[in-house]
Amino acid sequence: MLTVRVRRAEVMRRRLRQLGRVGGSIATLVMTLAAIVWGYQRGRDLWLMRDSSFAVREVVVRVDGQLRAEQVRRTAGIETGMSLITIDLDAARRRLEAVPEVRAARLKRVLPDQIRIEVEERVPIAAVGWDNRHVVDRDGIVMAKRSESRSLPVLDGVPTANLKPGQSIPADAARFLSTLFDLMSAMGVDRLVGVECLALDDPDYARLYTTDGTAVTLSRAEPIDMQLARLAAVLTDVRRRGERVSRADVSLVPICAVPVPIGRRAL
Repeated sequence: MLTVRVRRAEVMRRRLRQLGRVGGSIATLVMTLAAIVWGYQRGRDLWLMRDSSFAVREVVVRVDGQLRAEQVRRTAGIETGMSLITIDLDAARRRLEAVPEVRAARLKRVLPDQIRIEVEERVPIAAVGWDNRHVVDRDGIVMAKRSESRSLPVLDGVPTANLKPGQSIPADAARFLSTLFDLMSAMGVDRLVGVECLALDDPDYARLYTTDGTAVTLSRAEPIDMQLARLAAVLTDVRRRGERVSRADVSLVPICAVPVPIGRRAL
Protein backbone atom coordinates (compact mmCIF):
# COMPACT_ATOMS: atom_id res chain seq x y z
CA MET A 1 0.00 0.00 0.00
CA LEU A 2 2.85 2.41 0.88
CA THR A 3 4.60 1.63 -2.40
CA VAL A 4 1.44 2.45 -4.36
CA ARG A 5 1.10 5.81 -2.64
CA VAL A 6 4.74 6.68 -3.31
CA ARG A 7 4.32 5.85 -6.99
CA ARG A 8 1.17 7.96 -7.24
CA ALA A 9 2.94 10.90 -5.64
CA GLU A 10 5.85 10.54 -8.07
CA VAL A 11 3.48 10.39 -11.05
CA MET A 12 1.69 13.51 -9.83
CA ARG A 13 5.00 15.39 -9.47
CA ARG A 14 6.05 14.40 -12.99
CA ARG A 15 2.72 15.59 -14.40
CA LEU A 16 3.02 18.90 -12.59
CA ARG A 17 6.56 19.37 -13.94
CA GLN A 18 5.32 18.62 -17.45
CA LEU A 19 2.42 21.07 -17.10
CA GLY A 20 4.85 23.72 -15.86
CA ARG A 21 7.10 23.21 -18.88
CA VAL A 22 4.11 23.30 -21.23
CA GLY A 23 2.79 26.47 -19.54
CA GLY A 24 6.19 28.13 -19.80
CA SER A 25 6.43 27.21 -23.47
CA ILE A 26 2.97 28.64 -24.15
CA ALA A 27 3.83 31.88 -22.31
CA THR A 28 7.05 32.19 -24.29
CA LEU A 29 5.16 31.57 -27.53
CA VAL A 30 2.54 34.19 -26.68
CA MET A 31 5.20 36.77 -25.82
CA THR A 32 7.08 35.98 -29.01
CA LEU A 33 3.94 36.35 -31.12
CA ALA A 34 3.08 39.63 -29.36
CA ALA A 35 6.57 40.95 -30.08
CA ILE A 36 6.26 39.89 -33.73
CA VAL A 37 2.85 41.62 -34.07
CA TRP A 38 4.12 44.78 -32.37
CA GLY A 39 7.21 44.80 -34.54
CA TYR A 40 5.10 44.31 -37.65
CA GLN A 41 2.71 47.11 -36.74
CA ARG A 42 5.57 49.42 -35.79
CA GLY A 43 7.41 48.67 -38.98
CA ARG A 44 4.23 49.10 -41.02
CA ASP A 45 3.53 52.47 -39.40
CA LEU A 46 7.10 53.65 -40.00
CA TRP A 47 6.88 52.51 -43.60
CA LEU A 48 3.54 54.24 -44.13
CA MET A 49 4.83 57.41 -42.50
CA ARG A 50 7.87 57.51 -44.75
CA ASP A 51 6.18 56.36 -47.95
CA SER A 52 5.29 59.48 -49.92
CA SER A 53 2.58 57.54 -51.73
CA PHE A 54 0.42 57.84 -48.59
CA ALA A 55 1.24 61.47 -47.79
CA VAL A 56 -1.52 64.05 -47.26
CA ARG A 57 -1.37 66.58 -50.05
CA GLU A 58 -4.57 68.52 -49.32
CA VAL A 59 -6.52 69.39 -46.16
CA VAL A 60 -9.99 70.66 -47.07
CA VAL A 61 -11.76 72.61 -44.32
CA ARG A 62 -15.43 73.59 -44.32
CA VAL A 63 -16.79 75.85 -41.59
CA ASP A 64 -20.24 77.39 -41.18
CA GLY A 65 -19.27 80.39 -39.07
CA GLN A 66 -16.40 82.68 -38.22
CA LEU A 67 -13.56 80.23 -37.61
CA ARG A 68 -10.76 80.42 -40.17
CA ALA A 69 -9.66 77.36 -42.10
CA GLU A 70 -6.04 77.79 -41.04
CA GLN A 71 -7.08 77.97 -37.40
CA VAL A 72 -9.04 74.72 -37.80
CA ARG A 73 -6.12 72.93 -39.46
CA ARG A 74 -3.71 74.10 -36.77
CA THR A 75 -6.01 72.99 -33.94
CA ALA A 76 -6.62 69.61 -35.57
CA GLY A 77 -2.86 69.14 -35.89
CA ILE A 78 -3.09 67.94 -39.48
CA GLU A 79 -0.61 69.18 -42.07
CA THR A 80 0.29 68.25 -45.62
CA GLY A 81 3.06 65.69 -45.77
CA MET A 82 1.69 63.63 -42.85
CA SER A 83 0.70 60.01 -43.44
CA LEU A 84 -2.89 59.71 -44.60
CA ILE A 85 -3.17 56.24 -43.05
CA THR A 86 -1.69 56.80 -39.60
CA ILE A 87 -3.30 60.15 -38.73
CA ASP A 88 -5.46 59.74 -35.61
CA LEU A 89 -8.71 61.34 -36.75
CA ASP A 90 -10.47 60.71 -33.41
CA ALA A 91 -7.76 62.61 -31.53
CA ALA A 92 -7.98 65.46 -34.05
CA ARG A 93 -11.77 65.57 -33.63
CA ARG A 94 -11.44 65.74 -29.84
CA ARG A 95 -8.99 68.63 -30.12
CA LEU A 96 -11.40 70.55 -32.34
CA GLU A 97 -14.44 69.88 -30.16
CA ALA A 98 -12.50 71.16 -27.13
CA VAL A 99 -12.67 74.64 -28.71
CA PRO A 100 -15.66 76.46 -27.12
CA GLU A 101 -16.89 77.76 -30.49
CA VAL A 102 -17.04 74.26 -32.01
CA ARG A 103 -20.25 72.27 -31.52
CA ALA A 104 -19.21 69.28 -33.61
CA ALA A 105 -16.39 68.25 -35.93
CA ARG A 106 -16.27 65.53 -38.58
CA LEU A 107 -13.07 64.31 -40.23
CA LYS A 108 -12.71 61.91 -43.16
CA ARG A 109 -9.94 60.35 -45.22
CA VAL A 110 -10.47 60.71 -48.96
CA LEU A 111 -8.18 58.61 -51.14
CA PRO A 112 -5.67 59.06 -52.46
CA ASP A 113 -4.28 62.03 -50.53
CA GLN A 114 -6.95 64.23 -48.93
CA ILE A 115 -8.32 64.90 -45.42
CA ARG A 116 -11.71 66.62 -45.15
CA ILE A 117 -12.67 68.51 -42.02
CA GLU A 118 -16.19 69.82 -41.43
CA VAL A 119 -16.84 72.05 -38.43
CA GLU A 120 -20.24 72.99 -37.05
CA GLU A 121 -19.89 76.14 -34.96
CA ARG A 122 -21.98 77.14 -31.99
CA VAL A 123 -24.42 79.97 -32.67
CA PRO A 124 -24.63 82.57 -29.88
CA ILE A 125 -28.19 83.48 -28.90
CA ALA A 126 -27.61 85.76 -25.89
CA ALA A 127 -24.97 87.86 -24.18
CA VAL A 128 -24.25 86.88 -20.58
CA GLY A 129 -24.59 89.86 -18.24
CA TRP A 130 -24.41 93.53 -19.06
CA ASP A 131 -20.62 93.68 -19.41
CA ASN A 132 -21.14 91.89 -22.72
CA ARG A 133 -17.86 89.97 -22.50
CA HIS A 134 -19.34 86.52 -23.03
CA VAL A 135 -22.11 84.94 -25.08
CA VAL A 136 -23.90 81.58 -24.87
CA ASP A 137 -25.40 79.22 -27.41
CA ARG A 138 -28.60 77.20 -27.07
CA ASP A 139 -26.76 74.51 -25.09
CA GLY A 140 -25.62 77.07 -22.52
CA ILE A 141 -21.95 76.85 -23.53
CA VAL A 142 -20.05 80.07 -22.84
CA MET A 143 -17.95 81.66 -25.58
CA ALA A 144 -15.92 84.83 -25.90
CA LYS A 145 -17.79 87.84 -27.27
CA ARG A 146 -18.07 87.96 -31.04
CA SER A 147 -18.48 90.95 -33.28
CA GLU A 148 -22.24 90.46 -33.60
CA SER A 149 -22.88 89.98 -29.87
CA ARG A 150 -23.89 93.64 -29.33
CA SER A 151 -27.20 92.97 -31.07
CA LEU A 152 -27.95 89.91 -28.95
CA PRO A 153 -30.44 89.90 -26.06
CA VAL A 154 -28.87 90.05 -22.62
CA LEU A 155 -29.23 87.09 -20.27
CA ASP A 156 -29.23 88.47 -16.73
CA GLY A 157 -29.46 86.79 -13.36
CA VAL A 158 -27.01 83.90 -13.94
CA PRO A 159 -23.65 83.65 -12.14
CA THR A 160 -20.92 85.48 -14.07
CA ALA A 161 -18.06 85.52 -11.55
CA ASN A 162 -14.98 83.78 -12.98
CA LEU A 163 -16.98 82.77 -16.05
CA LYS A 164 -14.71 81.48 -18.81
CA PRO A 165 -15.20 80.27 -22.40
CA GLY A 166 -15.97 76.57 -22.49
CA GLN A 167 -17.91 76.58 -19.24
CA SER A 168 -21.69 76.22 -19.00
CA ILE A 169 -24.39 78.35 -17.43
CA PRO A 170 -26.84 76.46 -15.15
CA ALA A 171 -28.73 73.79 -17.11
CA ASP A 172 -32.19 75.07 -16.11
CA ALA A 173 -31.31 78.57 -17.33
CA ALA A 174 -29.99 77.26 -20.66
CA ARG A 175 -33.09 75.11 -21.12
CA PHE A 176 -35.50 77.98 -20.39
CA LEU A 177 -33.55 80.37 -22.64
CA SER A 178 -33.43 78.06 -25.66
CA THR A 179 -37.04 76.88 -25.26
CA LEU A 180 -38.34 80.43 -24.95
CA PHE A 181 -36.52 81.67 -28.03
CA ASP A 182 -37.46 78.59 -30.09
CA LEU A 183 -41.14 78.99 -29.22
CA MET A 184 -41.12 82.73 -29.86
CA SER A 185 -39.80 82.03 -33.35
CA ALA A 186 -42.14 79.09 -34.03
CA MET A 187 -45.23 80.98 -32.80
CA GLY A 188 -44.36 84.26 -34.52
CA VAL A 189 -44.12 86.18 -31.24
CA ASP A 190 -40.66 87.43 -32.26
CA ARG A 191 -42.38 89.35 -35.07
CA LEU A 192 -44.48 91.21 -32.48
CA VAL A 193 -41.69 92.08 -30.03
CA GLY A 194 -37.93 92.03 -29.88
CA VAL A 195 -36.14 90.82 -26.76
CA GLU A 196 -33.74 93.20 -25.01
CA CYS A 197 -33.17 91.24 -21.81
CA LEU A 198 -34.20 88.02 -20.10
CA ALA A 199 -33.74 88.05 -16.31
CA LEU A 200 -33.58 84.68 -14.55
CA ASP A 201 -32.56 85.75 -11.05
CA ASP A 202 -35.89 84.53 -9.59
CA PRO A 203 -36.18 80.72 -9.38
CA ASP A 204 -39.95 80.84 -9.94
CA TYR A 205 -40.44 83.63 -12.46
CA ALA A 206 -38.64 85.03 -15.49
CA ARG A 207 -38.82 88.67 -16.57
CA LEU A 208 -38.69 89.45 -20.24
CA TYR A 209 -37.94 93.03 -21.30
CA THR A 210 -38.75 93.87 -24.89
CA THR A 211 -37.13 96.43 -27.15
CA ASP A 212 -40.26 98.61 -27.08
CA GLY A 213 -40.26 98.85 -23.28
CA THR A 214 -42.66 96.09 -22.24
CA ALA A 215 -41.89 94.15 -19.05
CA VAL A 216 -43.32 90.62 -19.23
CA THR A 217 -43.51 88.19 -16.31
CA LEU A 218 -43.50 84.48 -17.08
CA SER A 219 -43.72 81.49 -14.79
CA ARG A 220 -40.75 79.13 -15.01
CA ALA A 221 -42.97 76.22 -13.97
CA GLU A 222 -45.88 76.69 -16.41
CA PRO A 223 -45.76 75.71 -20.11
CA ILE A 224 -44.04 78.51 -21.99
CA ASP A 225 -46.09 78.12 -25.16
CA MET A 226 -49.35 78.81 -23.31
CA GLN A 227 -47.90 81.96 -21.75
CA LEU A 228 -46.56 83.20 -25.10
CA ALA A 229 -49.97 82.62 -26.66
CA ARG A 230 -51.48 84.87 -23.98
CA LEU A 231 -48.81 87.49 -24.62
CA ALA A 232 -49.43 87.45 -28.36
CA ALA A 233 -53.17 87.85 -27.84
CA VAL A 234 -52.69 90.82 -25.51
CA LEU A 235 -50.18 92.54 -27.80
CA THR A 236 -52.39 92.10 -30.85
CA ASP A 237 -55.49 93.41 -29.08
CA VAL A 238 -53.77 96.41 -27.50
CA ARG A 239 -52.03 97.46 -30.70
CA ARG A 240 -55.31 97.27 -32.56
CA ARG A 241 -56.50 100.03 -30.24
CA GLY A 242 -53.41 102.15 -30.91
CA GLU A 243 -51.78 101.38 -27.56
CA ARG A 244 -48.87 99.35 -26.31
CA VAL A 245 -48.31 97.20 -23.22
CA SER A 246 -46.14 98.60 -20.46
CA ARG A 247 -46.32 95.58 -18.16
CA ALA A 248 -47.88 92.15 -18.57
CA ASP A 249 -47.98 89.16 -16.26
CA VAL A 250 -48.83 86.24 -18.54
CA SER A 251 -48.32 83.68 -15.77
CA LEU A 252 -51.78 84.64 -14.48
CA VAL A 253 -55.24 83.85 -15.82
CA PRO A 254 -56.81 86.28 -16.47
CA ILE A 255 -53.78 88.16 -17.73
CA CYS A 256 -52.69 91.24 -15.83
CA ALA A 257 -51.61 93.86 -18.39
CA VAL A 258 -51.09 97.63 -18.25
CA PRO A 259 -51.68 99.32 -21.62
CA VAL A 260 -50.51 102.86 -22.37
CA PRO A 261 -50.82 104.99 -25.51
CA ILE A 262 -48.02 104.49 -27.99
CA GLY A 263 -45.29 107.07 -27.44
CA ARG A 264 -46.12 107.63 -23.77
CA ARG A 265 -44.05 106.06 -20.98
CA ALA A 266 -45.86 104.47 -18.08
CA LEU A 267 -45.41 105.89 -14.62
